Amino acid sequence: MCLFQKALRGHLQRCNFIVMRTSQNSFMKA
Repeated sequence: MCLFQKALRGHLQRCNFIVMRTSQNSFMKA
């Protein structure tokens, strides 16, 4: 259970990072 939560948190952080990067890139382009 703890391991699953840990993996889920890591996955969410990675998605968050990707979204932030993409939004930042689009913001800089605009």
